Amino acid sequence: HRFTPDHGKDEGAGTGAGSGNGSTSEGNGTKIVKFESTANSLEAVFADGTKVEIANGRYERKDAAGNTVEERRATQADADRILAMR
Repeated sequence: HRFTPDHGKDEGAGTGAGSGNGSTSEGNGTKIVKFESTANSLEAVFADGTKVEIANGRYERKDAAGNTVEERRATQADADRILAMR
């Protein structure tokens, strides 16, 4: 089963952050301690407290304090990267 970000729902303006080049510091190489997947969302929480999530066609990365570091439209590459980290 392949997760597909819902590009039809582009809710909210977002921060405009993120270069979209696929280079991120998700988890900074730390272990995933929590992973959740539904039909239209993915969420991974790392041992260092950082979190990445795809929901409603949006990609969001948060630091350990819960601050949004990056928010933008999700891509299939984002979903594939998160799924590969499991």
